[in-house]
Amino acid sequence: MIGEDGGVVSVVVDSWSCPTTIYAGAGALGHLAAAAVLPVGSSGIGDRVQPGGASVPAEGSAGVVLLTDARLWPGSAAAEALTRSFSPAEVIDRSADERDEVFLQRALDSLAAHPAAPVLALGGGSVLDVARLAALARVDAGFAEALTGPGSQAPLRMWPGARNAANSVVCIPTTLGTAAEVSPIAVLRRGGRTQMFAGPGLRARAAVLDPAATAGHRREALLAGLVEPLSRVLVPAVTGAPLPLQDALAAALVQVLLDLGDAAGTNPDADWRLTAALTSSQTHTAFLGLGRSPFGHALWPFATEVMAAIGVTKAAALAMLVPPWLRGLAAGVLGPAFGSAARVRTIVGMPPDEAAQSLAGWFGRGGFASGRRGEAGPGGSARQGVAAEVAAQVRTTWQATGFFLSGATAAEIDWLSAAALAESSDP
Repeated sequence: MIGEDGGVVSVVVDSWSCPTTIYAGAGALGHLAAAAVLPVGSSGIGDRVQPGGASVPAEGSAGVVLLTDARLWPGSAAAEALTRSFSPAEVIDRSADERDEVFLQRALDSLAAHPAAPVLALGGGSVLDVARLAALARVDAGFAEALTGPGSQAPLRMWPGARNAANSVVCIPTTLGTAAEVSPIAVLRRGGRTQMFAGPGLRARAAVLDPAATAGHRREALLAGLVEPLSRVLVPAVTGAPLPLQDALAAALVQVLLDLGDAAGTNPDADWRLTAALTSSQTHTAFLGLGRSPFGHALWPFATEVMAAIGVTKAAALAMLVPPWLRGLAAGVLGPAFGSAARVRTIVGMPPDEAAQSLAGWFGRGGFASGRRGEAGPGGSARQGVAAEVAAQVRTTWQATGFFLSGATAAEIDWLSAAALAESSDP
């Protein structure tokens, strides 16, 4: 980021707070009633302040607003557990083909009609992200304007708030990998583009991690849920400076995720699913990011644009990007903005070319790279055109914010885009 004096402003995380209360374990869905109790006497957004700091149920807590994936309501195990604790005042169920902006507007309208009701979000990241955005907009008029008013199409909006802020959402994730239930970041896709919103007020008040909520998914979908947390740990650590504690945490989490992939078997059980969910959440709740740039995930802009360009899942896009990224570091094609060979050795325990080969095999064994949402992408020369489009969007949309890919050259961005989309991505 360029400061007023023309110098580069270094942005690093210098404080840590995770105001989200996490209920985790078999039977955690039984804590839903307690999770929806709003703590008072703190500075969290939307808290009811009362002398003594006691906790009291929110007004209308018996009539929560539920935002959910339509496929989960009313027949899923999580939905049945929810109805044992609550009678929702309104259910906003999202169909598979509903656009983010349409679902967001429905959520905003519902929360405006129920200004005191707690919000439960049941589903994957696209449901949890919209729920947290709408809940923050309900209590913060400035954020509501940033979310829906003129200029709301900016690719990146950073919204300040108290370090221990949390909004009124209780998140019940039914997929693995996004960690949206504990994240200060929410993603919105509208107008054919992706937007990132970041701020402490986007952290959910509570999260319920129950393996019953992730039951029923195919093995491939569960394994794909390991890819995004792996990248959230690995890439910022490799692009960051040496930090003994944070490096050790990153190395340990990378190994746990790799071990989970190898131990999945044919049908990952409840213990496996809980461990995977906790490991994913840990990527946003550990001290990993202290002393590092919050925008150190150098592959995130590429993954976002690859997803849009060829219609693949986030896991598939990252599986396409990680091996060539590592090979580029090994060959010296990618410079310090993308990390270094020494940093790869510190976190993964092997040189980057060996790490690239190892992770490519891991992705292949898990079938991670097969998660296309739409038709198969282009091949041959057509892919070169797509790669050029991806590179252009990375530069003009994400690097232009001043936060992502500081110091990366156009040639490096072009190379990685082409390598990820090529039939062979050898440097």
